[in-house]
Amino acid sequence: MGSDHSRVRPVLKPGDEYRGWALLLVIVRAPSGFVLVAHRWAFSFFPIVASDVGVTGRIPSASEQATGKEKFEHDAMMTGNTDPFDMSFHEGPWGTAVNPRGVPSHFDERILGCVCEPEATQIIYMTLKKGNPQQCDCGHWWKLVEAK
Repeated sequence: MGSDHSRVRPVLKPGDEYRGWALLLVIVRAPSGFVLVAHRWAFSFFPIVASDVGVTGRIPSASEQATGKEKFEHDAMMTGNTDPFDMSFHEGPWGTAVNPRGVPSHFDERILGCVCEPEATQIIYMTLKKGNPQQCDCGHWWKLVEAK
C-alpha cells in the first residue's frame, strides 16, 4: 500500500517555512497549450517559503506573469515604445563610404537585412561587425553604432 500524500496539506501564511513532502510538477509550454510532462512526490530538505507576491483566486494578467524578455517588451510597450528591440524597417538616405548608414546595436555584431531596391522581392542578409563600415552587394554602406 502506497503512502497517502493527500493528507499532508499545510496551510502556510506569507513568511512561513515548510519542510516535508511536496509535489513537483514539470510543465512545458506547447503550441496547443501547457502540457504536464512529469510529476512526483519529493521530500524538500530546504525550506519552501510561502509568499504573498503571487496572484491567487484568478488568472494573472500578462504584466503579472511575464518574465525576462517578455516582461521587458511588455513594460516598454506600456511606456509607449512600440519597438523595444529596434527591429522595425528603416528607410533613409543611401549610405556611402564616407557617410555610412548607422545601425544601432548593443552587441559587437548584428544581422542586417538590406532591401537593395524598392521593387526588390528578396532581402540580402549580412553580418555587420563593429569597426569599419561594410558594403552590401548593391552598394549601400553600413556601420555598426552603439545603441542608446
